[in-house]
Amino acid sequence: MDNADETCSKLFLPLVGPTHPKGTAGLVRVSCLAISQPVCRTMPANTHPLYPGTLRHRIFYPKVKTATMKSLESYQTAHAGLFKTETCYIYHYTACNGLRFETIASSLDECRKARDRWLRSLSVSFTGHRHLSEHTDSLILKLKEEIIRTYQAGKRFFKTGGAVGFDTLAAEVVLQLKEHLPELALIVIVPFEGQDRYFTPDSKVRYRRILDQADEVVVLSAAYFQHCYLRRNAYLVNHASRLIAYYDGVGIGGTSYTVRLAESKQIPVSNLFH
Repeated sequence: MDNADETCSKLFLPLVGPTHPKGTAGLVRVSCLAISQPVCRTMPANTHPLYPGTLRHRIFYPKVKTATMKSLESYQTAHAGLFKTETCYIYHYTACNGLRFETIASSLDECRKARDRWLRSLSVSFTGHRHLSEHTDSLILKLKEEIIRTYQAGKRFFKTGGAVGFDTLAAEVVLQLKEHLPELALIVIVPFEGQDRYFTPDSKVRYRRILDQADEVVVLSAAYFQHCYLRRNAYLVNHASRLIAYYDGVGIGGTSYTVRLAESKQIPVSNLFH
């Protein structure tokens, strides 16, 4: 970059969440409020890093993907402008599946907002009933077909709330497909720590297995509170550009709320209910 000061400061920041103090994020499944996908580089169309203009994007796919990657961000500050009195941020973000996003903006907040928009554009969320009214094998086939279809359309991050029923089944199908879809990432959005406390023994085993194998786990609260499930459902909608649902159309619970919220935001909904 022509106007960048060669003496830039560089800072690497592991993403940490509400249940992990700063500097202790050493595992993939760290609580984290940002997730990612294919590698996108966003650069201003002209040479000055602060000039407005059409953005051009490039996608980078990692040559090597490990099973223990974590989301990381870093940035450099540079002086720009004729008298080098303006500061710009050269921002880099690596997702939990190795995909990278890069951009330049006049503030770190703008960089992170751009990153979040990028992540949202590549994310899909699941919502569905706890009790399934059709045969599991039939629903698994529908899930596989829909996940593959959305993956081929460019989606990479699939988010589930971790509840019993459809959430669990969807997460297990994503994990099965990861072997064949290399950039596929599973993100579990946990409403509060220990949500499996009242699960049946079998459901608890499946839940723990999903958490262990997920690419990332986002814990929204350390403890239960009255509207924690609604908050989780809103998070799923607000951090995705598509919703895959299992909704009978007549319920009034969390699935109904999530589908109606997505529709109100004009987010496409694929309903797998027979």
